Amino acid sequence: MSPLPAPHPAGLCTDGTYPKPNISGIPSRVVSLGAAVTIRCEGQHQGMRFLLNKEGRHFPPVDSGGFVAEFLIRNVSREDGGSYNCSYHSRSEPFNVSYPSDPMELVVRGEGPSSPHKEREKKFFFLSALINPFLCAC
Repeated sequence: MSPLPAPHPAGLCTDGTYPKPNISGIPSRVVSLGAAVTIRCEGQHQGMRFLLNKEGRHFPPVDSGGFVAEFLIRNVSREDGGSYNCSYHSRSEPFNVSYPSDPMELVVRGEGPSSPHKEREKKFFFLSALINPFLCAC
């Protein structure tokens, strides 16, 4: 009797045919708010379909002619930060998926327009203009 396929965290099956891929962030896994980052998944088989997941959110799959698939995130926001993993499968066998990569934490750094520091600056500027309206030549 042959062993049953191992369960995949996303509810798919894996029989160990496809080793888990590697995941990385380009230029880095630490990115500035508003910048762009590419999440790169690299498998050990050519011509596969790659899947990217972030904490239960699934990105559209990417077909690769080689060993690598890249997922571009433009204008990174705070919501883009978090834990990502990827997996891959043959285009002809979509239910036999690799185990997911080790997780990669995407860290978003910098201040956005609604950060507490910026809000304090706006309040201070507004208060200064009320006290001395000649300070502001806007």
